[in-house]
Amino acid sequence: MNIYDMFLESQNTLHAKGFCLNEHPAEQDATQYLLFCLADNSLTMAQPFYVSTKSYPVYGLLYVTEGTVSYRSDTDTPASIAVPMGYVYLFDCRISHTLFSQSQCSFSILYFDGYSAPYYCNKLLKEPLFQPLECNCEINFKVQNVLHLSNVETIHKHLRLTDLLTTLVCQQRPKTSRIPVYLSEIKHLLDTNYYTNHSLEELELAYKTDRYRICREFKLFFQISPIQYLHQVRMKNAQILLKEKDMKIHEIAYEVGYENVNHFIHHFKKTVGTTPAEYRKNLFH
Repeated sequence: MNIYDMFLESQNTLHAKGFCLNEHPAEQDATQYLLFCLADNSLTMAQPFYVSTKSYPVYGLLYVTEGTVSYRSDTDTPASIAVPMGYVYLFDCRISHTLFSQSQCSFSILYFDGYSAPYYCNKLLKEPLFQPLECNCEINFKVQNVLHLSNVETIHKHLRLTDLLTTLVCQQRPKTSRIPVYLSEIKHLLDTNYYTNHSLEELELAYKTDRYRICREFKLFFQISPIQYLHQVRMKNAQILLKEKDMKIHEIAYEVGYENVNHFIHHFKKTVGTTPAEYRKNLFH
């Protein structure tokens, strides 16, 4: 059996014409020890659609980039949950369900499983549905990385998927202490002014706080250093520009804050796994 067994035979006759998935064969070692992707795709539906599935022992992750996609479980008391643009939604495919939309939408979907999948999903799935989670910059970036798996080494696919699920679990935990105001201000600065240069020295002067403390506390609350976070925000916005704008690579580099295009390409490949040119090419293949 494979991932396609979960879809009803009649689904091709429904309003989901063009709904197809990129299959990812699972290695034997991965099925025993790791999280692994079974299938994924990014889709745009110009008309109302719905896709019904059978019960199947895997998990699904839905990420909406335009419009709204709804999930309805096929239980005795079916309830629909609307997943709006910019939200991610996790669901258990052991519950037969339907995905549908009444208007044009764009979304990405990922089906996965693995030895540790029940642990992550037990932490996240509630009653038994996981509420849609708004993607902050970090989650959005990691979702994008997981959904663009072509030309990425297999072990990196497993690591990206594990990293995403770990981040979702961590961000769902109750905060044991409030984030200091100055750290929230720094994060907002990096989110909104990523295209300008920032350094720990400048942050030290601006917030009158030792740079080592800034770095240490930022990482404590956000699991990443300020400068690494800045690069992530830039990469996230570079990915959007590569997808939506007909701009040259050096123009995108400058737009997101890199004066040196080689520096930009280096960070992009280190973060995303491919060069910007390869990333753009893969979007349309």
